[in-house]
Amino acid sequence: MPSLHIDFQEGWTGSDVVVTVNGRERRLETVTTKTQIGLAAQVVEEVEPGAVTMTVTAPGAGLVGEHRLDVTADHWVGVSIANGRLLFRDQDELFGYV
Repeated sequence: MPSLHIDFQEGWTGSDVVVTVNGRERRLETVTTKTQIGLAAQVVEEVEPGAVTMTVTAPGAGLVGEHRLDVTADHWVGVSIANGRLLFRDQDELFGYV
């Protein structure tokens, strides 16, 4: 079963976050970016191969975003905040952090 790696990256300033992946919910408290490395938090979910729907909600920041992707092998999604919006970035290998 593939792993979906969700990395909260740039722009997080103490928000509580709810991540839902295909109906499974995870809650994170006080997500804050470590500016030295550009990473705030990480979540890993095992998913069935195929279509995946991911929703990220930061209620205190008034942000909600949905991301749909097709997962056939391990996959990485970076979630950042920029200009008051959630941005999603996909790649097939882990992100490099210093």
